[in-house]
Amino acid sequence: MKYYNKFPLYLGLAIFAVSLVASAVKIGSNQMIALQQTRANVQGASLSLQFSPPDLISVLLTNNKEITGIDVALKYDKEKIVILPSSLKADDSFITSGGILDEENETFSFSALAKDSVSSSLVVATFRIAPKLQTAEKTSLDFITSQEKTAVFDKSSMANILVKTQGLTFDLTAK
Repeated sequence: MKYYNKFPLYLGLAIFAVSLVASAVKIGSNQMIALQQTRANVQGASLSLQFSPPDLISVLLTNNKEITGIDVALKYDKEKIVILPSSLKADDSFITSGGILDEENETFSFSALAKDSVSSSLVVATFRIAPKLQTAEKTSLDFITSQEKTAVFDKSSMANILVKTQGLTFDLTAK
């Protein structure tokens, strides 16, 4: 009988503890959702590639902040194309350096420094490719974004403001 008298007290404490844990989980998950929405609304820069037949690749920048420089690292298929690093040419607003071709890892990388404040959509650089195949075939170039190998640097904070990249799949013309 003694236990039955205190049962409502213990039951109330158990319900209180469960509701406290459930409230903490719910509040914590809402905070995570708000954090993800905030990151999604952050404005920054995006890089994309454009193919102009027969052999010209352009790196395009779209941004809304002033930038100082860009690091670009691209992955390609060495069985299908040859990238000509000596053909790397900057647009009027940039100075390029690098043009490093790593055939073993199938990567091409370079840096571009802005001459003045750049805060619009424009071509960063161009380079040429040559097909290795005797027949026409599809191939692709993709930005390497892991470990910030591809990055766009904000002028004021020097932070990476790259939010989006778009690779390229295109048809090669035969040799």
